[in-house]
Amino acid sequence: MSKIILNLKDIRLAFADRDILNIPSLSVYENEKIALVGENGAGKTTLLNLISGELRPDSGSVSVNTPFAYVHQADAQASCLSGGEKTFDRINEALASVSGLLLCDEPSANLDLSHREMLLDKLLAYDGALILVSHDRELISSVVNKIWLLEDGQISEFPGNYDDFLRERQRQRDFAAFEYTQYKKEKARLLAAAQAYREKSSQVKKAPSRMGNSEARLHKREATDAQLRLSHKSSLMMSRAERLEEKSAPRSDPEIRMDAGKIPPLNSRFAVQARELALSVPGKMLISPSDFYVETGRINALLGENASGKTTLVRAILGTLSKDVRMDGDLRVHPQARIGAFTQDWQEGLEPSLSAFDNVMRVSVQDRSVVRTALARLSIRGENVFKPLSVMSGGEKAKVAMCALLMGSYNLLILDEPTNYLDVFTLEALEELLRSYPGTVLLVSHDRRFVNSIASRLLLIQDRHVVSFDGDLDQFEQYSARKAQPDPTDMTLLELRLAQIASRLAAPRKGDRPDLLNEEYERLAQQLRALRGSR
Repeated sequence: MSKIILNLKDIRLAFADRDILNIPSLSVYENEKIALVGENGAGKTTLLNLISGELRPDSGSVSVNTPFAYVHQADAQASCLSGGEKTFDRINEALASVSGLLLCDEPSANLDLSHREMLLDKLLAYDGALILVSHDRELISSVVNKIWLLEDGQISEFPGNYDDFLRERQRQRDFAAFEYTQYKKEKARLLAAAQAYREKSSQVKKAPSRMGNSEARLHKREATDAQLRLSHKSSLMMSRAERLEEKSAPRSDPEIRMDAGKIPPLNSRFAVQARELALSVPGKMLISPSDFYVETGRINALLGENASGKTTLVRAILGTLSKDVRMDGDLRVHPQARIGAFTQDWQEGLEPSLSAFDNVMRVSVQDRSVVRTALARLSIRGENVFKPLSVMSGGEKAKVAMCALLMGSYNLLILDEPTNYLDVFTLEALEELLRSYPGTVLLVSHDRRFVNSIASRLLLIQDRHVVSFDGDLDQFEQYSARKAQPDPTDMTLLELRLAQIASRLAAPRKGDRPDLLNEEYERLAQQLRALRGSR
């Protein structure tokens, strides 16, 4: 029988007047792999800090019966600037230590796709117990065998991975909706029956005036008995209706309908076009001359490894390149494009003294009801929409910033790693909001499931070139696997391109850069040698 390595008993923790945690009992067995999920601000990191001993509960006890390691959540901006390597170094350090329990708080934040695959392999190979907080649904579904849902300070346990949890949650919602429908039908039936008996009681006829006294007395007694019976039946129906176990209406996600007519049109097939675009910093070429475009009306995903130049390319489109970056070639943003951007400094456009609702409304072209619905879909509901931003968590502020972009008069959204700040439930809502957004999106993300769910076109930085692909990430990987097989036509095309470059090096044209042409020649020559060697 498995041994309990962590036990929480009668845990209570409150901040100000709000109960953060209220956990009667919770245990972890050796080798269990658990994902802790919940909305932003639910208390996930607080619970990890409590387990690690960095935080003490107001009451209750925490007993950890094994050595443990804790991978803290990194500052998103700082880690992103180092390409995610700091995050991965902390993971490697924790996994190298001897521990029977590993606590991980957003370990995949700012990791590119290849490093996420490495992280997945490491977590799968780890033979101790794991408690994982992550917005990466693909990682959760691949690693864990139990879900802890933290909601209103309490933990609900679900066996299986994240996909199993989604199915069970949907089953529970469907059953709750069925129970509520049945409750409403039965209550309506009982109330209608009570009303019918009352009406029948009022219609019992009195004795006719021509009836004799003895007959009248008999008739009156019979009428009175009938009224009493009908009144009793009415009271019985009312009593049964009142004793019905009340079922609450299940929370349904409101449908959002943005008014596309309020977003300025972009009358072109391309929102952004690049021709022979190259980006470099002193001593390093980030992007070699490349031709690509951002297609209007679609969700375009920009992908690449850490430090490949994604953020620099985004800054080039936004016109915010730093002075040390050199840009060659042509980059044209359509003059009708009105850009709304979620970048590393996304908080700069927010006003802390205003409420979530007012922050969105001051830039919104959509109606108030649409704004309320959009905030609700992003888990900012009820009176919370009127809370000042200054008292909100970082994740909640990110939701407000995202909502302001979607509600604004922008026809081109550029979103640089928006998933780093959002919980798993908000990601699902954001996917739906972006699908319904009538403008154009350029998305930078390492979240595989997020990209696969919404992007229909890819821009990939590979070998310092931007290449385009129509389709999702799964389709691209299938295409790449097929392309990995040596193809004689590839060799022919490479040889032709090498000949073109050699000709331009021998007789340079105006604007040619021999250093870039030499670099491309060496890269293509290496590819050609590899193809010949694989035959």
